[in-house]
Amino acid sequence: MTPELKEKMRIGREKAKEARMAEKDTSKFVSIDDFNNFKTSVVGILENISNKLNVPNEEERRVMKATVPEKVTVEKEISPSNEDVTHNLDAVSQEFQTIFEKYFDMEDGFKGMLKGVSFKIEVPLKLSNAQEAHLKFYKKDVRHKILDGHDLENSLESYCKLVAQNLHYKRNVRLKI
Repeated sequence: MTPELKEKMRIGREKAKEARMAEKDTSKFVSIDDFNNFKTSVVGILENISNKLNVPNEEERRVMKATVPEKVTVEKEISPSNEDVTHNLDAVSQEFQTIFEKYFDMEDGFKGMLKGVSFKIEVPLKLSNAQEAHLKFYKKDVRHKILDGHDLENSLESYCKLVAQNLHYKRNVRLKI
C-alpha cells in the first residue's frame, strides 16, 4: 500500500467517525412527554369507539332457559371397509377385468368393484393378512382406493400390483386350500 492511499483511508475513517458522532447528537428517539401524549390520544380514541358500540345494559340482556337437546338419530355409517363388494369389473370394462385378472384369480375368492373412481378389492379371509382386530370388527378384508381420474387404468393396475405384493400373492401359483 502506498503512503498516499493510507492517508486517504485515514481521512475517510475520520470523516465516517465524524458523521456517526453527528448522528448521535440528533437522536431518533421521542421524548417521554411526546410518548405520553400519543398514548393518551390512542386510549381516548379507543374509549370513544367502545362507547359508540351498542353494548346492552344488564337490564336489556335476555336470559335464555336451557332446554333438553333434541335427539339426533345416527344412521349406520357405511365405510369402505364394511360395504358389500359386488364384482362388477367385467360389466364396467373388459380392460379393467383383464387388469384385475392379471394379478388376482377369481377362483381364489377375490372380488373387485369399481364405482366412479372408487375401487375396492375384497380379499378372501383365507388369504388375508389384515390384523385380527380388523377382521373381528368388519368380518371381511376390503382394500379401498380412490383412483386417479385422469388415468384409471394405470392407477387400477398399480393398486392391484400393490395389494398383490402386500398379500405375497402370486396368481400363477396354485393354492391348496
